[in-house]
Amino acid sequence: MCRWRSRQDISANLAAFSATLAAGLEAYRRDYAAYYQRCRHADSPAEEWTFSFWNPALAGHVLVTRRADGLFDYGWCLWRRDRGLLHVAETGIRSRGDGLLLKSPGLWAELVCDDPFGQWTVGNETHAVELDDVDEALGRAYGIAVPIASDLEWYAVSGPESITDGYRQNGVVHGVIETEEGELTRSEVSASRSHRWGNGGWCGTD
Repeated sequence: MCRWRSRQDISANLAAFSATLAAGLEAYRRDYAAYYQRCRHADSPAEEWTFSFWNPALAGHVLVTRRADGLFDYGWCLWRRDRGLLHVAETGIRSRGDGLLLKSPGLWAELVCDDPFGQWTVGNETHAVELDDVDEALGRAYGIAVPIASDLEWYAVSGPESITDGYRQNGVVHGVIETEEGELTRSEVSASRSHRWGNGGWCGTD
């Protein structure tokens, strides 16, 4: 039997995912700010890149942080209507000296600036954990491991806007996300990105 979902149901699910994602990012930034203050040196860098995209059928987020000790943290998630949340979190990744190319056992991820303030390529290949409840992403994130890969192109639709220690910029995403259930091909999906750097204070304040 086909089960049709109302626009209100879809909007409610997307709003719940957005609220959970926002809460998770805020918690991560608080934890990172505390970590930074414990471990920082006088010349310690801190830097964060984020990419988000959304429409009524799916929404996703990518987070890359360069920590005070020079290691990287990587986060990726994908919400799909009527499906479990796909969640990736990897911490303490060593820099390869190849820009924002991150590799660890079972993970390949890369952010490439193709045109400053104009275009980025965002890709990965790894296993995600599929979660029935999005709130589980804030805890132990136990679920079913599933292979995923993504190849996305982010294009700017406006100039950057200033935020604390960095900027935010609106754009659109085109590309493909591969899961066990097949390919998700999208074009002109609403998106935004941000880039921050400095002494780490922004992690818990913005």
